[in-house]
Amino acid sequence: KTAIPKKVAAGMLYAAIKDADVWVGHNPDFDRRFVRALFKEYYPDFRLPKLVVDTRALAVAAFAATGLQSSSMDTIRKHLGWSFDGAHTAKQDVLDCRKLYQMCKF
Repeated sequence: KTAIPKKVAAGMLYAAIKDADVWVGHNPDFDRRFVRALFKEYYPDFRLPKLVVDTRALAVAAFAATGLQSSSMDTIRKHLGWSFDGAHTAKQDVLDCRKLYQMCKF
């Protein structure tokens, strides 16, 4: 009801990812399906980045040996001692995925 129009959202997403080489996310296939469908309507020639990094898998690989019990973002936040402020909002979840990705980069 209070969401921005689809066309505006598509433009904002396009601007954010048009030059991206890698798609990083927590269960990224879920989000990619929605973005692909949206772009089919507004940016039909655009192709999403082919390289995909799932931060769930990164977290398991990096922290299972230190006792990580689940790949949920809340479990990862708790395991790493991160704040839950803003958790489950698009902005904070993106920031936390980015932070996790940066921690796990080689």
